[in-house]
Order: sequence, then C-alpha cells, then structure tokens
Amino acid sequence: MNGARPSEGPAPPLPAGEGGPPEKRILVHLWENRTPRGRFEARKALTEAGIMRSLGLGRVELRRLLARLEGQGMLSHRTQYVVGFTEMRTVYHLTRRGEREARALCAPPPPGRSSP
Repeated sequence: MNGARPSEGPAPPLPAGEGGPPEKRILVHLWENRTPRGRFEARKALTEAGIMRSLGLGRVELRRLLARLEGQGMLSHRTQYVVGFTEMRTVYHLTRRGEREARALCAPPPPGRSSP
C-alpha cells in the first residue's frame, strides 16, 4: 500500500466550527456572520474575541492568521461600533476576493462531480 487514501467522494461544505485549515475556517466564519455593507453596527462574531470563541483559536495564532489573510487580500479590518459595546472595536470583513473563496468553501459540490 502506498499510503494514499481511496477517494471518498467530494468533501461536504465546511462549517465554521469544524475541521479544516484555520485560514479556511476563518473565511467561512466571516462569511456566515457577515453584515450588510454600510450597516452602522457590526456583530460581535466579527471581532477577534468572537472569532476566537467560535473557532477555538488563541489570540496570537488568530492575529497571525488574520494578518496572513489580509496580506492575501482576503479580508480587511476597520474600527466600527459593535452590538453590545459602547466603544468602537476592530472588526473583520471579507473583501470581494475573500467572499468568492468563502462561497466556494461553503457551496455544495455540483451534482455528479467528484474530487480526484
């Protein structure tokens, strides 16, 4: 046996709280918790604390991953009011490129297609 796993068919859509590379889990989390553009207040889930809580990541690891994704043009950050807080917080949003990637991660595979 050469160690290769037999094909198990296409992978199911990737929920934010489950396995997969942490970068992809962050993209899916931001996609699932996105707010409409121009909305005055953001959700708590878009803050570092919200992402850490949802994905079970530490602050140092999360900041490293967020910086990497921002460098790749997948997300951006801004200071914005957050529901439940009186002061503005840093929140993260997907860029158009990040939205495309997250949609692809969340979309079920087309019928009749299988992964190699």
